[in-house]
Amino acid sequence: MISRGQLKDDILTISHRTNDTTVSARVDRLINQELLEICKRISIRELRDNVTVNMASTDYSNGMFIPGDLLGIDRVWDETNNVEFIERDRPDIDPQEMGFRFYRHNPYSEPFKRWTNLELTTGTKQFTSASLDTWVAAGNTVTGEYVRFGEGFGVYLLTSSTSPYTFTPTYYAGTLTSGTLQLRPRDTQRIVIIDSSENELKDRSIEIYYWKMPVPLYTDDQIIPLPSIKALKLRVLREIPQAKPFRPVSENEVDKAMADLKKMNPSDVRKPKPRDRHNRMFKMSSNIFKRRPDSNAVTTRSTVAGSIITAESPFQLSPYG
Repeated sequence: MISRGQLKDDILTISHRTNDTTVSARVDRLINQELLEICKRISIRELRDNVTVNMASTDYSNGMFIPGDLLGIDRVWDETNNVEFIERDRPDIDPQEMGFRFYRHNPYSEPFKRWTNLELTTGTKQFTSASLDTWVAAGNTVTGEYVRFGEGFGVYLLTSSTSPYTFTPTYYAGTLTSGTLQLRPRDTQRIVIIDSSENELKDRSIEIYYWKMPVPLYTDDQIIPLPSIKALKLRVLREIPQAKPFRPVSENEVDKAMADLKKMNPSDVRKPKPRDRHNRMFKMSSNIFKRRPDSNAVTTRSTVAGSIITAESPFQLSPYG
């Protein structure tokens, strides 16, 4: 596995900007930016996780919230009823498609709550916020909620509802004084599951297999969560003008590296098999084309050397059995 520091050093060396603090800061930002863009497109094995969501919860309101760090879904499964839900876009819910389906939507056009008195020190897993204190004192709880700090990358999971509020993973970006705190950022999503008649199901728990955002890389010893960093390296180099004279990168080269990375992270959730509109596999256990004799068939019998030979008129194929 390659660390952020090793990748950054390679990029600065190629660009002949090892001692350029401006380019160095830009590389820091681009590594996180391009890593996130890659992970949006590919289900990275190291970032895969699963969570149980209770759709029968009293918190249900046009769906249930799913993890705030979720980037994509590999599979949604109801183990109790042995049912798989297939993802569709909300406007693509087709009444002629008879299987179980799900869709996601963003309930907010802006963060659910936004405050500007965040106090957070780099290298810690706790923070304070007077406005959040007031909101919690009014009877609200934030344990299990996701937040975003300032203008940084990634989101963080709150693990307590008392000040100082704890969270995970560790925060390594710059120290914030009177910083911005977003509770349930705008990209927080709800999930809705429906049956074959387009009825919302609120009577069960489902298991969501998904891949999540990478942990933001702010220190040189942090490991990049990719089996190969070639695609990330090329994408960053393309965004640095100082690198182009020494290492030009073509779009085809980036596309090939992305394709190779995708091959290194195969989706093993379910092998693709033919399915009907009910999302059931074609078992091919019976043949609808059977042989039957013609209604005008004539059977004759003759004996040759002590053996009985039966001759019938030609059989016909019928699609009805």
